[in-house]
Amino acid sequence: MGAMKIMKHILLISALSLAFFSGCVKNDAYTPEGDPHKIHFTSPVVDVITKANNGEISGIFPTSENFTVWAVLHNSSFEGWATNSVTYMNQVECAYDGGSYNDSTTGQGGWSSSAVPGGKAYYWPFEGVLTFAAYSPSSAHSVDPQDGSGTGIFTYGANGLSIEKFSINSDVKNQKDLMFSERSYNRTTSTGGENETYDGVDLTFRHALSSIRFNVQKKEAYPDHKFTLTNISIGDVKYKGSFAENILNETSSVYSSESAWDVDDDAKVSIPYMLEIDRDPETSEVEPLIVTKYGTANFHEVPQGAILMPQVFKDGSDVKNGDAYIVIDYMVEVEGFLHPVTQTATVRLSAITDRWEMGKRYIYNIILGYDTITVSPTVPGWVDITIEAGIK
Repeated sequence: MGAMKIMKHILLISALSLAFFSGCVKNDAYTPEGDPHKIHFTSPVVDVITKANNGEISGIFPTSENFTVWAVLHNSSFEGWATNSVTYMNQVECAYDGGSYNDSTTGQGGWSSSAVPGGKAYYWPFEGVLTFAAYSPSSAHSVDPQDGSGTGIFTYGANGLSIEKFSINSDVKNQKDLMFSERSYNRTTSTGGENETYDGVDLTFRHALSSIRFNVQKKEAYPDHKFTLTNISIGDVKYKGSFAENILNETSSVYSSESAWDVDDDAKVSIPYMLEIDRDPETSEVEPLIVTKYGTANFHEVPQGAILMPQVFKDGSDVKNGDAYIVIDYMVEVEGFLHPVTQTATVRLSAITDRWEMGKRYIYNIILGYDTITVSPTVPGWVDITIEAGIK
């Protein structure tokens, strides 16, 4: 989505205190009485399914989420993040502004730095162009990543986004769907066109972590048998690492990268009761899932999932000496018998799939038998799609 021309305005010129750079492009900016020259971001493009803090978000970037932006000012076309450019926005948090500028498509707004309490407004420069990059959510950054809140230290440069000491929270309710944006190259605004509006900067986010979900069904109909799934948990998953975006083709205006994680092999955590099947709001008691479905592709979707660190699984000499395992507890009640049969299955993840890759969702299909259990994964990719500007 390119920038469109804006309506004519009486402009006040505010000379900012940044230096000239190559080509004599000056970092002077528009500062009108209204918003048309303010830097805004339209509804970001995200993958089909994403998770932001609590709950699943489908399609549209949530208005409750903030993201953080970098921008460099350079000449007429991008020549490199640090080449012939100056920093224009340096790790600036942006929030949904509630529709404070005119989006000609929806009549609604987007995200801006001034929407953050105490935030400074940024305006388009008179000369030159801006290239942007961002990450989401803003709360993923911390000056002290050792505080256990699932955060890391974020920086940006010629090689793109770098994150040090990012950690995954063992409480799934506090996990963050970490995303990094493609660069948005060579964005400008201009004066002229009385009936034309500017819709804002586009951002396309990519997922940096892996999504883990579960489905469950019975192996057969099992008349007079009641199957109940009581718990799923994951043991010994790696939860800490550093990330490098590794941008390629630095002088190109087409985004490409070889993003990768360097995972700490010694930092492991077990996530007990990772999937709380259902919780009574009054008693906080966990309600188990009654499994009635069986047959081809006829699964129950287990309500909760997790966002976890990409990692490779190594085989171990026994089920709990590998890199990670899952534990599945279920119960079988047979009509006419007083005592239910309780079953627990512990499955080494390396026996199912050898790794979790970033930006992919892993759905483990669990098939419960009377005395056996089968687990197999499906791995649909999180695919980028184009979403029309709009807020839901």
